Amino acid sequence: MIDSTWKNETGGAVATSSEWRRPLAYRLHILITKDKDGTYSAVVLNLPGVGSCGDTEEEAMENVKEAVHGVLESYKEAGEDIPWKDSSSQKISADQRQVWIIVDV
Repeated sequence: MIDSTWKNETGGAVATSSEWRRPLAYRLHILITKDKDGTYSAVVLNLPGVGSCGDTEEEAMENVKEAVHGVLESYKEAGEDIPWKDSSSQKISADQRQVWIIVDV
């Protein structure tokens, strides 16, 4: 098996692709924007309909993680497949930032 390496653009830890695919963990593509009122929005690009906001970027990230947990639990309880989306072609403007995170469920 070829094991590629992923690096978070925020300068976070480097992980091998096998770590990104561990059981009960999901790799999420997050778009972060600073809104006109000074708050931050965090949208999960590869999981349609999931996003959150916060007074700081850190708060927005914590809130979006909580939203992801709730949505994934809802799909699980309903016995539905998770509607993952390919976000690789998503256009990111200069005033936005993207990060990849792993969320354990």
